Amino acid sequence: MSRRESTADPHGSRSGAGARHPGRAVIAVLVSSTAVVALGGSALVGPRSGSDDTRRVGEEGRAAVQGFLDHYLDADGRVVRRDQGGDSVSEGQAYAMLLAQAVGDRRRFDLAWQWARHNLQRADSLLAWRWADGKVVDPMPAADADLDAAWALVLAAARFDDDSLRQEGLRMAGAVLDQETIGVGGAGTDDVVLVAGPWAREPRMVNPSYLSPGALVTMARETDDPRWPALAATGRRLLTRLVGPDRPLPPDWSRLSATGTLEPVPAPGTEAEGPRYGLDAARLLPRLAPCAGAWQSVAATSWPVLAKAPGTRSAMASDLGGSPIQSAPHPAKSVGAAAAAHAAGDHRARDALLSEADGLQRSSPTYYGAAWVAMGRLLLESSLGGPCA
Repeated sequence: MSRRESTADPHGSRSGAGARHPGRAVIAVLVSSTAVVALGGSALVGPRSGSDDTRRVGEEGRAAVQGFLDHYLDADGRVVRRDQGGDSVSEGQAYAMLLAQAVGDRRRFDLAWQWARHNLQRADSLLAWRWADGKVVDPMPAADADLDAAWALVLAAARFDDDSLRQEGLRMAGAVLDQETIGVGGAGTDDVVLVAGPWAREPRMVNPSYLSPGALVTMARETDDPRWPALAATGRRLLTRLVGPDRPLPPDWSRLSATGTLEPVPAPGTEAEGPRYGLDAARLLPRLAPCAGAWQSVAATSWPVLAKAPGTRSAMASDLGGSPIQSAPHPAKSVGAAAAAHAAGDHRARDALLSEADGLQRSSPTYYGAAWVAMGRLLLESSLGGPCA
């Protein structure tokens, strides 16, 4: 079943992103830091405590965070996709947790986490993907939400000096390793990749935007499990082969081939369509852009195409060469273009595109747009993107 935004958004497509699992439709990123951890050749930094500089969130970033939490986080802690039928997904809870801890909002962090814990968390610590009409309607986990929620818990433990949150985060992170990763060329911990969820271990489906260097760095720092640095090294290697001059835009979805490479594929459940650079792939770029070395280079590779094609920058979906398929604009796509500009060193274009994203979100508010306007601001303009800088 498809697994992310199954309800059509105001622009007429799965809002939020592509599909997660054949038949229902398929983020996030933030971080703190300063101790150096070498993961697969690039220096990744981040401190172990709440004494870092994550409090340096700019006025626009804070406003974007406040906007998301004010409009989509209910008083009971449930993040509601108001433009998609009023349901809730694990991804939304993780976004709220990441955003709330980033600005030091303990009350709303606790609300979002406790709702997820009581309504979505399974016996294995992973989160059921979708809740609607008072109950879980899809118990299958989604790896991006699980990793982001675990990351948020560990960051919040440092931020709020609460080790119980760290223990919860590490339990969830361990379940991610055990149930949502596979060996690239066979068994072993030296060559593993994050797949889209337990369902995706076979047919080896990988959503590139689930790869979050900041989260991987944090978990490598907090544990001695060699699979975390392995995930970072393998992810970096696979992405540098997936995105390049002949294919400058990342795909929403890919499949891990028998030879150990990522091959772009249509979203699960949409096999009649070709691979797309859509709402999933756009969020890969802000995850990578603040990083050093090969991570950042992948994001920078997309900028020449996006710089020359204004219609592609904000278009809901395009092919991997940059030709728009769905031309209606979406703020998450403008954030993705801003990240590519940032990675390429074009900060003027970055700032203009972030302002464009703000305007698109104001004119046509959506849950997913609000989430990624806030995430983009924090990743690209504050120290929150810094553990892999």
